[in-house]
Amino acid sequence: TGNPSNEASALSLSTSTCHDCNSPSFNEERVTDEFPLVIAGKAFKLPSHTNKIDTVSARTGTAFPIKLSLYDDNGPSHIQHVALYLNLKDHQITGSQSDTYIIWEKGNEVVVHDPHGFLKDAKVTAQISAEDNMELEVIFDLFFVKPLEKSHIIISMWDDRRNGSVTKIFD
Repeated sequence: TGNPSNEASALSLSTSTCHDCNSPSFNEERVTDEFPLVIAGKAFKLPSHTNKIDTVSARTGTAFPIKLSLYDDNGPSHIQHVALYLNLKDHQITGSQSDTYIIWEKGNEVVVHDPHGFLKDAKVTAQISAEDNMELEVIFDLFFVKPLEKSHIIISMWDDRRNGSVTKIFD
């Protein structure tokens, strides 16, 4: 037989478990016809972390809602942070390349960074879905006062264990 200390090491490695190793997601696998992203009433599937969608135009002076339906394997109350990055063009494909963003963080004030003055106001509401209690619905209500050129969107989110994910939506 083998060395007992090697057997003990192998045993401890194989019995280790990870509690909450998954990041929040749009988790389309749960419901086959679910549309986890709704922009101004138009619904989109997000099958991967990189997606291409049809352009949705915003009108200045009116509400422009972006609704996200998010899932976390420990429950929707564990989602702590959701950031929406805008004003991304061409090859700008990371949140750090965006200078216009809105951040919702559980228990904190909403952060709006808009150095170009595109937004008059941005409100964020987050609530557990009344439909199934398994999703956190986060709605970004944006009120544009200045046109924003065609832009990609990046959504960054994490849970209370800092398990994070980034979804890129190309337009």
